[in-house]
Amino acid sequence: MAKVETSYLDKFEFNSIYFELTSRCNARCSYCYNSSTSMGKDIPYDKIIDVMCQAYMINNKTDFVLSGGEPLLHSNIIDIIDFACSNNSDVTLISNAYLLKKMSIYEGLSKCNIQVTIDSLNRVQHDNVRGEGSFDNIVNMQNIVPNLYNKKRILRVNLTRNNTQYINDFCVFAVNNGYTILSFGFLVNQGRGQGNPLVIDYDIEADKKIWFEVIHTIKECSERYKNDIAIERKNCYPKTGCELVNRKKPSMALRIAANGNAFPCLYFNHEKHSLGNIFDNSLIEILKGQRFLDLINLLLYREDNIEGCKQCIWDKQCFKGCPALAFSKYNSFENEISCSFLKETFDKAIRAMRLEI
Repeated sequence: MAKVETSYLDKFEFNSIYFELTSRCNARCSYCYNSSTSMGKDIPYDKIIDVMCQAYMINNKTDFVLSGGEPLLHSNIIDIIDFACSNNSDVTLISNAYLLKKMSIYEGLSKCNIQVTIDSLNRVQHDNVRGEGSFDNIVNMQNIVPNLYNKKRILRVNLTRNNTQYINDFCVFAVNNGYTILSFGFLVNQGRGQGNPLVIDYDIEADKKIWFEVIHTIKECSERYKNDIAIERKNCYPKTGCELVNRKKPSMALRIAANGNAFPCLYFNHEKHSLGNIFDNSLIEILKGQRFLDLINLLLYREDNIEGCKQCIWDKQCFKGCPALAFSKYNSFENEISCSFLKETFDKAIRAMRLEI
């Protein structure tokens, strides 16, 4: 396959940054994708604002997801939110909710969307993961942080082997506690999630059955509660290929880690796939640089480098699965991922279409 040139990067639509403001976290979730701990570092306030200004120069409608670690641990979090919101960005804060009640300036938090994660509807089980008081803060969030500006209030449920049977209960909980979006998603095999027994693996036969049951239940709940809450399941599906090489004009949500490394999406997390570092490079240098071009060529080459896929009838539909997640699992791009699962999914879809005809 011929290598792509620098001009290829002009096709990308840069529109958002997933900004990990700190690697510090007051919780220690057993499945944390980036292995956050209490001993970490913050990106300095001035650097964060500098990067945001650079982003606005590239696209004045850049949106931001503020994450961590726990972003509420950053001493300038309210100022950061104020700056981003003053430029009419769509700003989402991802928090474990433990510190919400300790914040002194609630109006600042009210300006942005807030996403919190619930692990269990049992208070003790949830707080054992995210800190004592987190569950009550999730229950009372609409009172703790009044939604003065009609922003999104997102309840995330990370589906594990321990909680898929409670999907309807999570829906009732989200509706009763004033959330506007309920977002279901499976854990990823990264960080402390790698090899974690809670993670549901698409490549394991028994887990495929769990997935099909989960999707069916979520679809039923989406219809049942459609007048009460928006239910998302986009993070429940295995990735089919890489958006960076499988679309004519791919959009890109740049991920900036707390050490300054920039990655082309949330799922790339190995230092060798860093496109540059915000302490050494400008955003333009990162987005138009040789590292990005080299990674794109590597991903394109992957298309022709997996022998087992060449004779498969689904070769042009599955795109060998997500390369970033394949690398996390196999330490190589030269492996397909979720292969048997995707084949079964495509087969089911074809049979369903034939029945409709």
